[in-house]
Order: sequence, then C-alpha cells, then structure tokens
Amino acid sequence: MISENEIGWMLRHFPLIHDPVQLRVDYGPESSQMLGAFLEKQQEPFLPLLAWPGIATRWQRFLDWLDKSTDATADIVTVFTAFARHLGRLTSYRAIALTEKEYSVIQRLDSILPSGRLKTDAATLAGYVRKEGIRKILYTRMCQIGSFPYDPSLSLHDHPETAVCIAEGYMRPPDRLIYRLELDVPLIEVIGWRMCDVDGAEHWFEHRGIWFDTTNPRTERFMLYEIPWFSLRCKSVRVFATYEEVQNYLRPFAEEQDRLRRSSALPSLA
Repeated sequence: MISENEIGWMLRHFPLIHDPVQLRVDYGPESSQMLGAFLEKQQEPFLPLLAWPGIATRWQRFLDWLDKSTDATADIVTVFTAFARHLGRLTSYRAIALTEKEYSVIQRLDSILPSGRLKTDAATLAGYVRKEGIRKILYTRMCQIGSFPYDPSLSLHDHPETAVCIAEGYMRPPDRLIYRLELDVPLIEVIGWRMCDVDGAEHWFEHRGIWFDTTNPRTERFMLYEIPWFSLRCKSVRVFATYEEVQNYLRPFAEEQDRLRRSSALPSLA
C-alpha cells in the first residue's frame, strides 16, 4: 500500500499542474505525442498528472489504465493515488561506499540524498530540474557529458550484485565500506525508463568485468531528489568490508550475466 504521507511527499515535489511548456522541456518532442494521445482519448482533465515524472514516463500505460479503470469525474489527486497503488511497490537495492559517520548521517536525516543535494539546497535543486528537464538530466547522468553542477538523481538496481559492483569502485577499506541497502519503494516514484530508453545504448555493456543488459529494467532504475523515510523503507543492510568479500559475492552473478549475454547473441531457430 502507498501511504497518504508518501503521496503528499510526491505532490509537494511535483504539484499536479498542467504546463505544456515545462512538459516540452522535460520530454522534448515526445510531449507532443503525450498531449495528442490524451486529446484523442478525451482525457484532457487528467493532463496535470503528467507533471509527475513517474506517470509521464509511463504515459501510454497510464492512458490504458485510465480507459479501463477510472471514473471520468474523479479528481486528479484521487486518480494519482489510485494509479500509484495500482503500480504497487518495488524491492530494489542501492549500494553506497560510506564511512560509518556518513552512514549515521543517512540514519539521522532518515533519507538517502543524491550528490546534488549535498552541494546545494532543495529549492535550488528543484529549480535546476525544471530548467534542464527530466530527459536531459538523466541523459547527462548516463553519458557523463556536459555541465552537471547538481545531480538530482539516484539509481536503484533490482539485482543487488549490480549495486555492489558499482559501489566497489568507491570503497576504501577499512574506513569506507560498501553498505548494500535493500529498499522498498513505490514504483510510481521511479522513472519509467530503462537505460536504453535514456541514451539509446547498445543491448549489452561491460563494467568492472560484468556484463549488463540495458533493455532490462532491473539493471538500473532512476529516482529524483531523495529516497525518504529510510528507516521505514530499508528492509536490510549488508556491509562489505573487503575487496575479496565483494569479488566472492559478485562472481556467480558475473558468470550468469555472461551466460545470458552469450545466449542472447545466438541466432534464433526458425
């Protein structure tokens, strides 16, 4: 169940106001497709819900759901809440290389913040998101190109090994260890794009000796601003203290990913 507090947090960050100019900043030419589809389906009253990235990046799925499930007279907050609960919750992982003191800050704040939030205040970060737009921010993050003063995004990985693989590059034992966090989050808080949807990347790529599938949404998911209510959403924490422990943990996953990559490259039989 998605709580009322969670719904309130979402709507404070992205009020449900239809702004076609901002929609184009966020999604470029795709915004015209969204608007046209809503008009064709006679769903104009629900255009304000495209202000929330977790809906705008799933707009076709949302429209299909509207057609089948919604009273046309319902108010937009009721519809937002119903769709959020329709999508449900997701178990995914974030691994971070942290000192014990840095981990205690996450516990004290009861939130996981993106790197951009550590450099500036929340209002400045929100202004940056509106100025640059959702697609550009995620593309810049993925491709690591261009100016990026404040990164407002965070990644989650449904395969815990993926999260640990990425964090390994930042660990510095014995002081900076990997904290692998198992998190329970509403799916509507997660951007509805896969890696390949953001930057058109090739099907498979290799990182730190492991192959990853850009077409699989489990490989990487994207969120904005923060992951709040850490104490409620964190289901488990595992700490990796040595490189050897990390490598032993990753080895079976690396072998399975390589098997999947090689099998996907085989020609199909008629």
